[in-house]
Amino acid sequence: MTFALALDLFIAGLLILTIAIAGVLNHRLGKLRRDRADLEKLTAEFESATARATEASRNMTVDADLLRDGIEKAQSLHEDLAFLVERAGSAADHLENQIRSARSHGERPAAPRSSASPSPSRSPAPTPVSKMRIAEDAEQAPPRSQAERDLLQALRTAS
Repeated sequence: MTFALALDLFIAGLLILTIAIAGVLNHRLGKLRRDRADLEKLTAEFESATARATEASRNMTVDADLLRDGIEKAQSLHEDLAFLVERAGSAADHLENQIRSARSHGERPAAPRSSASPSPSRSPAPTPVSKMRIAEDAEQAPPRSQAERDLLQALRTAS
């Protein structure tokens, strides 16, 4: 065998190998082209999911801010209520001590008086006309919170 023939056979073998590799690559490229549509669909879905997640994140931030404001208001109301409960407890203890001391002395307990209000003996009992004036004053007063309105309603029904 001559050298030229061996060289031709070697080159022919390389050409056959190149054709086989080209066929495999062509097959893979065809598969990629078919999967390209699926990949574009998947990319669009991913983009849509990302947009929804971003919007949800913004909404959660707004909701968190609102919740934080609500918690701060609730904390303030909690502190106010704790103060009122403390004051009511001390007032109740004071009244209880007055009642006990009055009972131990055989007296009738005195009604608590504030320094700004006149004594009960000097002021007449409320009449229906004065109750109407109080109601008119309450209607002309500035708007009140729901708790104040409920308290006023309870006081009106009790009297």
